[in-house]
This record gives sequence, C-alpha cells and structure tokens, in this order.
Amino acid sequence: MTDTVGWRILRAGALTDEAGAPGSVLAVDFGQSRSDAGFPELMAHLDTPWTVLETVSLATGLADRDALVPDVYLTGWTRELAGRAEPVRAVFGYCMGSSLALALARWLAARQEHAPVVILFDPEHPAAETLCAQFDLVVEGLAEELGAAELAGARARARRVTDDSTDPVRTAAALAELYHELAVLAFTRAELEEEMAAEAADRFGNFLAYLVAAHLAAEAPWTPEHVAVLSATPGGAARHAVTRHSFDVPRQDLLRRPEVGRILSELLGGNAAQAAPHLPSGRR
Repeated sequence: MTDTVGWRILRAGALTDEAGAPGSVLAVDFGQSRSDAGFPELMAHLDTPWTVLETVSLATGLADRDALVPDVYLTGWTRELAGRAEPVRAVFGYCMGSSLALALARWLAARQEHAPVVILFDPEHPAAETLCAQFDLVVEGLAEELGAAELAGARARARRVTDDSTDPVRTAAALAELYHELAVLAFTRAELEEEMAAEAADRFGNFLAYLVAAHLAAEAPWTPEHVAVLSATPGGAARHAVTRHSFDVPRQDLLRRPEVGRILSELLGGNAAQAAPHLPSGRR
C-alpha cells in the first residue's frame, strides 16, 4: 500500500484485526502548516491493527463554485476509496473538517454493510468570521516585509470584504485575491521570486476552499451519531455529539496526548463501555 493523490498513509497496519475482521480508519484534516498537533502525532498513542489514512489537501481552488459543493468536493477523496475491498471502520475529523468527515461517513454508510464510527476532535462550524480569522493569521507571516500600517490596512480591507458579502465563496475568493496581492508585494521586497508568492497564494486559496466546502457541508444535519473528543476550549459544534469525552488540555495539544490515544484505542476496539463516561459539561 502506498500514498495516493487523495490519501497518505499514517500507519501501515494490517487489513484485518486480530479476529480477522477487515477494516481501515480514515482521518479528515487539512493539516499542513499548522502549529496544532495533528493526526500524525496521534499515531504514537493509538493502538489499532488497522491501516490509518489521512486526507491530502485538495488543489481545488475557488474558481469553480460547483467544485465546492460537498458531494463534489469529496470526490477528490472518495474516487480512490471506491475500489477498496476492506470496510472503513472509523472516520476521524478535526476542527473545521468535522462536517466533511460526517459527509464522508454518510457516503461510506451508503456503500458498505455497516456505517463507520465517527469521532470528531473539537468540531467547529466554519463561518465568514472563520475565513477572516484565517486571513489574519496567514498575513501575519508577511509582517516583516509589510510593516504594521500596511498589515492593519490589509486586515481592515479583509473585514470589509467579510462584512459586505453573505456569499462564502465570493468572500473566500476576495480574501484569496487580497492575500495574493500582499504576498507578491512582500516577496518582491524580500527579493524572492514572484512564483513563490503565487505558490503561497495557491496554498491559501486551497485552504479557503476546504473551509468553504466544510461550511457548506455543515448546513446538513450533523448525522450520523458521533463521538466528540474535546479540549479545554471546545467549540459550539460539540453540542451535536451523542457522547463527549473531555480533556483539560489546550486544543493545540489534544492530538498528542496519550490519554486521548487510549480512549480512541478503546473505542476502535469496540470497548466503548470501558471508555470515559458521557460528560455533558464536565471534564475528564
């Protein structure tokens, strides 16, 4: 088994468990260039015999509105799953990607005998404010070349874009264009090639496309029933979970904690009754 266009292998396990039951686990996240711990860090603490695959970020961009419709966006991942023989036993989703993980689980449930278990980590529902917040974060990386005044002006322009539009695709496209403009300016001042600025802008545009697709997917009911694994600062989407396991740890460390890995290992092993009890508001 090797990495593919849509998936990379986090753990090359067996295609069956100790009892001979076939299966694999899928994890949905954008992942790259983020300080938070991701699913690769979780692998050190996860005890499962099955192979674990993580989504590769899609080069979708924002030019084609139809490509961001969840069912279409998911084909970047699902086309490579259609020919796999073993069933998917679980689907993980992190933060803003949780609604896409649920959409993927619904797709799988319609095509295999049993629906996968869905486990979401600090699930969030992306909104227009999310797009603007991500713009604020990414332009911070240009601060050395732009300076405080230009940076403040760029952020003010981004807020006007967000305030003036109720269309997430149009908002994301405008923010991507603004970032490209700023990246070209900053990279030129740093005496770097303009192609590098274009590459950085493409990466940001693909991330915004991921967020828009997740936003559109979140408009569907938050089904099937799922488990939420929460940090000390969970978002509002956690309320949709039928079972919640809470940990008094910062969000950026959630996926690198051994105790989180233990709970997941129990859930994947079918021993949910041995895992932490349902916690509607407290902390484990």
